[in-house]
Amino acid sequence: MPIQGLDVSKFQGDNIDWDKVASSGAQFCLIRASDGTNQNNESKFGDNWLGARGAGLICGAYHLFRPALDAVDQANLFLAQFGNNVPVMEAGYLPAALDVEIEPASATVQNYLDGVKAWINTVEQNDRFEGLPTIIYTSQNIWNQIGDGTLGDHPLWVADYSEDPPRLPSDWTNWTFFQYTETGSVSGIDVDVDQDHFAGSRNDLIALTIPKVDSLTASEVGGAQIIRLLEQVQASLSALKNSTVIASHATSVKALEEENARLKVLLMRFMSQEEMHRELVKKKNLADGH
Repeated sequence: MPIQGLDVSKFQGDNIDWDKVASSGAQFCLIRASDGTNQNNESKFGDNWLGARGAGLICGAYHLFRPALDAVDQANLFLAQFGNNVPVMEAGYLPAALDVEIEPASATVQNYLDGVKAWINTVEQNDRFEGLPTIIYTSQNIWNQIGDGTLGDHPLWVADYSEDPPRLPSDWTNWTFFQYTETGSVSGIDVDVDQDHFAGSRNDLIALTIPKVDSLTASEVGGAQIIRLLEQVQASLSALKNSTVIASHATSVKALEEENARLKVLLMRFMSQEEMHRELVKKKNLADGH
């Protein structure tokens, strides 16, 4: 049975309850990091990434490709958004994904495809995504207008809302991710949301991640990010409290203290989950006679 997941952007709003999303059965989330060349087009990437990782989901970031805009500029925006929101120390995220869904009317077919390849080349040369090919999101209708048979070695994230199994673009013979609806209902999200399947087991999904998480649980990976964020919040809080004009920073101090408390609770939760995971592994090994 395929692994269940979803993909989100700013259009899912400000109030996603990621614990409920995870409890609904979702194991992964693909999150829009950027759109075109304007960083203001996607404002929720950081919040969505932190929330989804905090709930234990395996995450990946994607970019909505605009064929009429400079491809390298788009790639650089994606890398900047990712770099600004995902700590360098973080492990276990999926390869970059490129969303190719816009009709080629705004660019010639050749320029469109050249732009897609330029975006992919730029991102795959970055050390945050080096080592595995970019995931390509598209549909049979869109890709068959621009594809030339040279990108079929990249994982396919195919959209098809009317057929299951999905209709495949001409470059591929199988899919890796399948977006089967754009009007899904998921606990913890108040509006329609895209839902997806992964073609494989959880171990297969983990095998796609960068850097490899091997036997780590998604919770342990997310815990590393929370530690990093906690350190950043505590450093900012200390700096403000040591300021000679502390009164003017009262609102900021209060907000940081609340965030500090929230992150400590999250970290305690992850530590408990890690201990539980180790106990389960220990019991399994004993049951297996190890």
